[in-house]
Amino acid sequence: MRKNYTLLIILGLLAGFSPSLLAQDLADPKYLEGAVPEVNGKVVFSKDFNIPGMSKEEIMSRTETWMDALMKQNQNNSRIVFTDADAGNVVASADHYIVFSHTALALDRTRMIFILTATAKPENLKLEIDKIRYIYNEGGKEETYPAEEMISDDYALNKAHTKLSRGFAKWRRKTVDYVDSLFLGAVNMLRETEQSRRNEADIMGANRQTTIVIANNTESPAAAPVEAKPSETVQPVVKAEPVVQEPKPVVEEKQAAPAPTTVPAVVAEPAQQTSNVPEGYREVDIDSITPESIAAGKGRLVIAIGTDIFNMTTLTAEAGGSLGNQQDKAVVYTIFTPEQDVTSLQKADKYSVRFYPNGSDKPTVIFDCKKLPSQPAMQGMPQMFAGEVERVIVSK
Repeated sequence: MRKNYTLLIILGLLAGFSPSLLAQDLADPKYLEGAVPEVNGKVVFSKDFNIPGMSKEEIMSRTETWMDALMKQNQNNSRIVFTDADAGNVVASADHYIVFSHTALALDRTRMIFILTATAKPENLKLEIDKIRYIYNEGGKEETYPAEEMISDDYALNKAHTKLSRGFAKWRRKTVDYVDSLFLGAVNMLRETEQSRRNEADIMGANRQTTIVIANNTESPAAAPVEAKPSETVQPVVKAEPVVQEPKPVVEEKQAAPAPTTVPAVVAEPAQQTSNVPEGYREVDIDSITPESIAAGKGRLVIAIGTDIFNMTTLTAEAGGSLGNQQDKAVVYTIFTPEQDVTSLQKADKYSVRFYPNGSDKPTVIFDCKKLPSQPAMQGMPQMFAGEVERVIVSK
């Protein structure tokens, strides 16, 4: 891909850089070291927003509405790919334009493809932008470039990290500005009143800042706290307890009638499961696994199809994944980039999802799953699969 960079730079100089842009200060600290953060060699922008007094349900509701409108801005193949109310996750696949320059005679722009992940918790929202790549028209032919080879420190800064590299400057500047603008939009979305909105200068360019506190959130008549109480009351769903407890009387009735037969059967089933647990692992309940256990950025999700270790197909969910719930069933979502071949997973009925922490060659959590029906992805968009969790084992 580097072979196209010389042409890319020349085209940028001819089409994208006006004389005023060429004269722009390449040493603007806003765009220098730290402006484009990386996690394990991958470009990942993230921001935490603390919103005192706002419930998880209110934050997620606002965020989902805001992200839905954001995805419709450029009228490309942008959309929310899934939501998970229990985990507080909203994930969108974005296809937006970044304009480098626009004159009466020429338009220089690129498509920026990325995954936007929102994680809502009580009084907190975290946004992450990753899996960034650019689709740029070079002489009538579209070329794809990953962010790691366009805006990272290694490529976009000089050796001393004191100036932007001229050929990559516009890519880094416009991407950082776009991300700042997106985070500013999130701040305004989370604010209760117009008077409490933070000045744009406090957000733009604050890439090294990891947390933004949304203060003065109670100037209006406590709208969020009032909604938080019903939401928190609804979330536990008091009616759910009888549903969970219903099987208990049924089990007792079965045990009461053929007690000698039923008890050995109940004991035998866990014994068979335990015998199938790999050495060094133990079986646990899905409720003991939190979304943070397989959080993006902390490791990778690998899908294994088949049980024979010498004849097994493995795929890495390059776009990540998360825990979720569908129709009261625990599921694991795995997301694959458009470039990945997922034919083997499309044909599989069952598979396991394994979480490997960064730097480890041993999975800490393994989910045995039954694949649930999924819709085919639109062309050029990530493909998501949902697997119903049938068993969970963790390393000891």
